[in-house]
Amino acid sequence: MRKKSFDILSPKYQKKQHIVVLPKKEKGGNFKKVAVISFLVLLGVGLVFYLQPKAKIEIYPKSETLTFKTKIKISPSSRRINLVYHQIPGKIVEIEKTVSQQFSASGKVTKEEKAKGVIRVYNNYHLNQILVKNTRFWCVKDGKVFEFKTKKRIVIPPKSSLDVEVVASKPGPEYNIPPCIFSVPGLKGTPRYTYVYGKSFSSMEGGSRKEVFQITEDDVQLAKEVIKEKILKECNEQLKEALFKGNYILVEGAKEEKIEEINVLGKPGDVVEKFSVEGKGWIKGIVFKKSDLERFAKRYFENQIPQEKKLKEDSIKVEYSTPKVDLKNQKIELLIEISGKVYPQLEENIIFEKIKGKSLPQAERIIAQTKEIDNFSIKLTPFFVKKIPSTKNRVFIEIIEK
Repeated sequence: MRKKSFDILSPKYQKKQHIVVLPKKEKGGNFKKVAVISFLVLLGVGLVFYLQPKAKIEIYPKSETLTFKTKIKISPSSRRINLVYHQIPGKIVEIEKTVSQQFSASGKVTKEEKAKGVIRVYNNYHLNQILVKNTRFWCVKDGKVFEFKTKKRIVIPPKSSLDVEVVASKPGPEYNIPPCIFSVPGLKGTPRYTYVYGKSFSSMEGGSRKEVFQITEDDVQLAKEVIKEKILKECNEQLKEALFKGNYILVEGAKEEKIEEINVLGKPGDVVEKFSVEGKGWIKGIVFKKSDLERFAKRYFENQIPQEKKLKEDSIKVEYSTPKVDLKNQKIELLIEISGKVYPQLEENIIFEKIKGKSLPQAERIIAQTKEIDNFSIKLTPFFVKKIPSTKNRVFIEIIEK
């Protein structure tokens, strides 16, 4: 019997298939591996660097203070600092002030004023009546005679009247009398006496007697002194401000001051309570910049010290004395004293060459025997290092100037 053939095997004839399930890869695993490896590499590099021998050396060189004296000239004609001729530039500063002030008069006098007024003079006579200047008119009140006089010559026609200005013969408030009838004592004993008379229609006024102030000689002199001091004070204050702002120096004797004029608006004897005084003056001086003096001193000092020494920065001090001032020719001469700290010129390379590869005691001995060095410290790392490294970039030398 022929066997049947099949293109596709029946399921019972198919071999069993084995499926292998691979585990899922953890997300970010590669990144963690890289991070760990990088950390280990950096840690290794760090340990290698840390474990490398290093030396830190601090050196304090010996210092000394040097002082030099010299003379310098200061003049506005000098344009810049000149070490050859010992010159620094100067400057003319001029301050001008005009001030005024009121002063009280201290003198006292009694001031008297005469009463004044107008009377109407009647001429009832048949002829002209001529009244000369200072013709007297009398008014009797309470048994007392008050006399007034005409101020000018007048002529009164017959059968008419004329208003006439009069002034009291004596000063004082008692002559401020009310309206009154006046007689002309000069006509007494003549027919005209009863025909010519005066009459006032308002009170006399202005009569007074009081104590008032008066300018004295002492007042004038004191006021002049006060104005003079005020001018110079204000000039000096403004000059001081200019010196501060410009960082200028004004030496003793390099200043000239002058009061040009003082005007007193009043004179001794004037009856016033207050009077004014005005004055004008100026101050002129030769000044120089503090920074120019300091720059000159530093340059001069550096030129004087030995070549193997160097100046410690900001250690320069300058003092001056014995100024010689010629204001007419605008020149100043100063004796200056310049002091500063200097240190030996220590070379880090030379120090390194002397101690490289040496043990700590040997290095300390070598540095201690260097006469230019005052003090020092050596620190080796890590703790087990006993020698100065021979590689320059592992030796850190710091020269500290104090």
